[in-house]
Amino acid sequence: MFELDGKNAIVTGGSRGIGAAVALALGNAGCNVIVNYTSASSEIKATSIVDEINSTTKGKAYLLQADVGADNIGEIVARAAHLHFANGAVDIIVHNAGVSVDKAMPAVTPQDWAHIMNINARGPFFITQSVEPMLADKAKIIFMSSVSARAGFVDDSLYAGSKAAIEAYIKSWPKEQWARSRKISVNGLAVGPCETDMFAAIPQEYQAGFRENPVAEPTDIANLVLLLCSEKAIWINGSIVNANNAMLTN
Repeated sequence: MFELDGKNAIVTGGSRGIGAAVALALGNAGCNVIVNYTSASSEIKATSIVDEINSTTKGKAYLLQADVGADNIGEIVARAAHLHFANGAVDIIVHNAGVSVDKAMPAVTPQDWAHIMNINARGPFFITQSVEPMLADKAKIIFMSSVSARAGFVDDSLYAGSKAAIEAYIKSWPKEQWARSRKISVNGLAVGPCETDMFAAIPQEYQAGFRENPVAEPTDIANLVLLLCSEKAIWINGSIVNANNAMLTN
């Protein structure tokens, strides 16, 4: 559907769920993909994704184990891109890695706050900053946001705040000279309920309400990422696309 032959892509949180589906979709479209994962427990899944891309698609894939919340995550990702991408250019960054905590505001600790914000908001900022000199003309930066950023849910304010932060990047970065001068697009998807490990961890009483409407599959979201990475989306920039079956319509 979308040809991205030879494009170089970075996908954080690429071992499972939406990230895995995005990495596979990009590989199928012809991209070379760095698949990031964090924990040793995810290594088998991440390796499987890389092997599948290398054996069944036109693209090449590479593993990168790194904590997106680490202080030096930008340097780590930039080094990997220099190592694996022969022409030294990055065409696509998909900021997918994310974590949540189900706690009401009074129960949130400073450690919780730092953990969520470092992975969901700080990491993407400094990955982009470190990779920015390598970004090609018309590069695409895509964030996985959430309906939580604007809808608000019980015991979800910390996660919602972290997603609201990245939505501010989406609106601000396209107006900055580094992006405007190279026609770099920055967009996001406000994802609703999707069959992922994070959704499965939601208390059952909340899941039941969400499941009154269809729940997305990771491949549904990956298809939208492909659209945003393609030339067909040239006029979509600074936008947060609702990918939530009308759960959020503003």
